[in-house]
Amino acid sequence: MTSRGLLLQAAESGSGEELLGLLGQNVTIPASIDVDEVVSSMDKKQLDQLWSGLQTICTSALLEMGDGEEEEEEQREASQKRTTLLHHIITMAMATVKTHADAPQSLFETAVILHGVLLSLPESADKLKNAIAKFCETWWNEDLEGKEDLTPQTIMYLLQRTLQPKPLVADIKRVWNLHLCLQHMDLQNESSETLKTLLQQCMMQSAYLKLKEGRLFLSFLFSLNCNFIECLHRTVKNQLPYCSKSVLQWYGDIYFRAWRVAAGPFLEKIELYCIQDLMYHAVHAPRGSTHSLASSLRKVLEYFHQQKKQKGVDEMLLRLYEPILWRSLKVANGNVRANAAALMIDAFPLQNPEDNVEEIDRLMQKQFDMLQTLLEDPCPVVRATTIHGVCRICCTFWELIPSQTIAGLVQSLVQDLAWDAASSDVRVAVLKGLTFLLDNHLSHPLFKTVLPGLSNLLHDTSEKVRVAFMEMLLKVKGMRAIKFWTIVPMEHLLARLEIDTPPIVKRIVTLIFNSYMPVEKGMEVQVARCHNLIQANAGAARRFYQYAHCHMDLEHTVKFIMYLCRCVSECVRKHRVSDSGVEMSNRLDEEEDEEEKENELETELTLNDTEVMSGLLETMGVLWGGVSAQLDKPANAELKEKLHAKFSKCLPDFFRVMHDNRCYDALVFLAGFLPASSIPTISRSCLSKLKSLEESCAEPDYGTLLESMCSWGKVKDILALVSEWIYTGLRGETADAQNSSASKARRKAKSVTFCEPGVPKPLLAVAYLGYLTKHALCREALLNQGRRELTELTAELADVLKLIEERLASSEALGTHTSDKFLVEAFTLYCKLEVLLHNPDNADHNAVTVVEHLLSWADTELLPSLNQITVESTAEEQDRHSKKRTVSDSQAPALTEMTQTLIETLLTIASNMLLVGVCDREFISRLVEIGTGLLHTERSTFFLPLICKLLYQITEHFQSQDEDEDEVAGSREPDEGLGQGTADLVPVLLSTVVQTVAKLVHHDKTAAEKVLPRIRQPLTEVLKSFHRQRPGRGDVSRDVMATIMAAVLAEVTNTIKQEQEVSEYEGLHQLPMLSAFLLTAVNKKSGMVRFFLEELYHCLDSGAIQDIFGLASALQVLAVFSKIKPGEDGLKNSITALQVQLQRLPVLEEEGESPEKHLYNSSKTILKSCMQQAGMVA
Repeated sequence: MTSRGLLLQAAESGSGEELLGLLGQNVTIPASIDVDEVVSSMDKKQLDQLWSGLQTICTSALLEMGDGEEEEEEQREASQKRTTLLHHIITMAMATVKTHADAPQSLFETAVILHGVLLSLPESADKLKNAIAKFCETWWNEDLEGKEDLTPQTIMYLLQRTLQPKPLVADIKRVWNLHLCLQHMDLQNESSETLKTLLQQCMMQSAYLKLKEGRLFLSFLFSLNCNFIECLHRTVKNQLPYCSKSVLQWYGDIYFRAWRVAAGPFLEKIELYCIQDLMYHAVHAPRGSTHSLASSLRKVLEYFHQQKKQKGVDEMLLRLYEPILWRSLKVANGNVRANAAALMIDAFPLQNPEDNVEEIDRLMQKQFDMLQTLLEDPCPVVRATTIHGVCRICCTFWELIPSQTIAGLVQSLVQDLAWDAASSDVRVAVLKGLTFLLDNHLSHPLFKTVLPGLSNLLHDTSEKVRVAFMEMLLKVKGMRAIKFWTIVPMEHLLARLEIDTPPIVKRIVTLIFNSYMPVEKGMEVQVARCHNLIQANAGAARRFYQYAHCHMDLEHTVKFIMYLCRCVSECVRKHRVSDSGVEMSNRLDEEEDEEEKENELETELTLNDTEVMSGLLETMGVLWGGVSAQLDKPANAELKEKLHAKFSKCLPDFFRVMHDNRCYDALVFLAGFLPASSIPTISRSCLSKLKSLEESCAEPDYGTLLESMCSWGKVKDILALVSEWIYTGLRGETADAQNSSASKARRKAKSVTFCEPGVPKPLLAVAYLGYLTKHALCREALLNQGRRELTELTAELADVLKLIEERLASSEALGTHTSDKFLVEAFTLYCKLEVLLHNPDNADHNAVTVVEHLLSWADTELLPSLNQITVESTAEEQDRHSKKRTVSDSQAPALTEMTQTLIETLLTIASNMLLVGVCDREFISRLVEIGTGLLHTERSTFFLPLICKLLYQITEHFQSQDEDEDEVAGSREPDEGLGQGTADLVPVLLSTVVQTVAKLVHHDKTAAEKVLPRIRQPLTEVLKSFHRQRPGRGDVSRDVMATIMAAVLAEVTNTIKQEQEVSEYEGLHQLPMLSAFLLTAVNKKSGMVRFFLEELYHCLDSGAIQDIFGLASALQVLAVFSKIKPGEDGLKNSITALQVQLQRLPVLEEEGESPEKHLYNSSKTILKSCMQQAGMVA
């Protein structure tokens, strides 16, 4: 029997087993017969017979798929057979549809059955579901009869596939191929809710947005149903605040495609409900960062603005913008005006090409007039936005805009807005706009005359203005029509180069580099330009060559350094010849090659011109320092050796003849790049120079010497000198001879000794060591080469604590070398060295332990010397500070100042340790204890800003510890960590701070006005930090807010008692000073306002406030919040609780008039107004 006969026989039998036996048990293995060939060879009668039987088999297989009577294993095997059978049936159906135009009725009925069960099949049968969907798609694509009946389930299945986390591109294209089937579905029917949900989800699926076919499908959805357009638009609007720029552009593409093909009611719906709605919200949305909602909406509309060349777009934009834009440009809200201005500029020119010329000109002039008005807007944001837009419009439409209009706009920019004193952003906008406008070459003739008038902007107080100005000059540099030196004189550029910040300096160097370092010309020219620059401005020359190496390759930089060295060497040689009549040492002649002998320097340099000589030496040092990191690379070893060889021979001769201080410092700096062995005399002389300096010398006098000695590895020699001098200062003039001799003998065995006698300079020694610890390179050398000596010196410095104690108990200074200044500097250095040598594994060098000891020492020894403990101090504090001092009245101010400085230094060190997390619970406890003690002294005002800063850092430290504890929960012992008890100390310190501020405000408002701005930021951050910790430390956070609330109510209550009146304030600034200060900090964050109102509600609801004065103070605070935060959560509850407490007051039963009765009546009036403000029924 033929294959066709076997297939017909198996189908007519109605047995799936027989059909499986013929076609195979596995769809992946080819069947014994070619199904496509067999089906294509059948006539219409045979097809009817075939599909009549296959329909029965298919129906039976689908019915059996829901039968669960078999055992689990048997069920799985039977289900696999049925799935394979259905795959074979679908394969034959596909072959039939592709080869026969007239499909049998039984095939259509089979297709309807398969389509009906498509979504109900289990997930495990996804391959079968996909095969059914492809068959239905083929039926649709072949345009067979009844195709509409095979698409509803198919399109929903495909939509579900494309909404998976990682959809296939092919599936999205399949959806697009079936998109027309959606026109045959009734989206208003309740049964279509699932489909509409899927379609809305597609609007949010990034895979659709990225693919062209996906965007075509999404734009097609807007043509299905007018009411459904609203759902799609709402879905898109909800996504806009979180979209990237590319996604926003894609949404604009979708809206534009939908608008372009729409007609009738669909066009009206899209224009009014979608496009104009976007315009309205783009005008009224809040502004802020570049990712604000307003900018996102403008990005969507930008796609329409870019399509203005297409027919109808101009007319549509004008028609939809007109009722919104012109009105919004004149509203009182500056942000709305700025948004409207940005949209008008983006859509410029707004016009209807079909209007007559007069109407177009009238509308164009209206826009120009509006731009001119916006340039004079009182809001800086509007002015800056308009400036950018005007420059962009002029650049694009320069040839089309009347010259008078352009001249008027440019004149406003250059003469008025460029000098806007109210906003630096406006000045920046002018410069950036002009820079953009320079891209149009037609603007160059006009700008050649107007730009010189902006030269003084180079000296603007705002750095960003100067940066923008330099960017404009760099743009001009590449133009032939305008020269930058005609805009700004070179003298001005060099003046800014000397004193300005790195961002400006780098741009100036880029601008003038070719003028002073023409690398394409010879070395003689470059040296001559260098000479001219040094003569013009030596400070600018140093800054120029500090960055010049960034514009040259390493080899050229090294050659230039060596050529400068040769020029200086020639000057030295000529000087030696003129003085002694003999040639200098033949070393210089041996160094020069024959080519150098033939060349004569064109630049006239003389050794007598010390300014130029020092400038040349500094130039060499600055350039060498700039490329030193590159020279250290092995690949550049040869260049480095050349420099070393050249300067090793030249520097000794330079030292012999150059005695000017600037030249000496520059030579020492250059010598620091050489090995000490190549210049032994110079390296030895630096230590003598350090010894010979006066104690009054400044940091520049010894900084270069110290850096060079560190680079030569002579840190121990420095430490020996420093230790000798510091030891003298610590021993003073009272040390007995025996101790002094023994100490000297001990130190002589340890360190370098000096033959020449010298006067000890303890203050200079402290300055030397402070410099070494402050600069990174010196600090690294100090720790690597002299850690042992530094440790010993630190141990000696610990004796300064005893000296301070002696000084505080004495009426005179301890000695000539042991001055008060030395004690302060030595104590500061001791604290820094302990932190620098911190080693948590070594108890002797654990900075936390040492500083804890110092805090305890300060609490015991330093605080009493402030000499005034206020009456608010506790009995325990009085006992602790009861140590008696015998100090003369003349010495008291000096000692007080010294003590304040010592405590300030210690607290600053502790603050820095908190910042880097080097602390423990005992450390913080000591810190809080001494902070509280300081606030109980008469010097509390002096320490208040520093203690507030410490309070903020402690609070932030606790928060970071809480975050770390969440990550390592369960990995440490129960007694580890900071613990709740330590965190509870913070509210205590905060309460003390608030009490101190309250006393200050009460006793000295002038001093309070100076202190409050200094503590506003740290105190605000403390409140924010506690608010963030509220979920984990609710009790502590409530204590903090309760402290703030109590202070506010106490001050307001006191004011009401004095005035016997309840005032209705319009803002926080009208409240009493302390209350305004605290509530302004609370008002920085909406969540803190809610927290404050919650605490106030609990206070009122619990009945803690029962007198009229307290309730009136609470009402006064609530009245202010009802004006500035009328919709804040918790406000209504607090007002209701206050109303209840007012009604319970016994003052209601009193007869006659009294202050309380008057206060009560006033409160009722304000309460009514407060309730109205909060939207409550009075």
